[in-house]
Amino acid sequence: MSGSAFFAEIAAIPPWYWFAFGVLLLAAEILAPAFILIWPGFAAMIVALVVWLVPGLSGEVITIGFALLALALTFAGRAMFNRTSDDVPTTGLNARTGGLVGRRAKVISFNQGEGHVEVGGVQWPAAWPEGATAEVGDMVKIKAVDGVRLVIEA
Repeated sequence: MSGSAFFAEIAAIPPWYWFAFGVLLLAAEILAPAFILIWPGFAAMIVALVVWLVPGLSGEVITIGFALLALALTFAGRAMFNRTSDDVPTTGLNARTGGLVGRRAKVISFNQGEGHVEVGGVQWPAAWPEGATAEVGDMVKIKAVDGVRLVIEA
């Protein structure tokens, strides 16, 4: 197929096909949400509107218009989402120890500045300041986190 025949075929595509192509891309985005296919999907829908409003456009104009719209919407959409999203995790799933600072814990064991405390039903290794003492069952305050070890306030 020569280049002119290809563009003639593009020009002959009815607007509803462009709209269906856009819907198909949006549906594919739902199946694999990465905010990549949504922008060409919107571009195809815009091309459908333009082809419907301005019949007789050449295949070259339609192809270049779709390509430019898809690129522009992709870059604009990604920039918009990057600007509005923050890199702070919304859950503490992988930063579980960060929420322990300032909480109270029950002493499970203590021996020469080292031991274990229980917070929310979970036992954690803990370290006390030099010279501090604690008895099993005492309630202590968590001052900091050092890896997986909790640092207890004196």
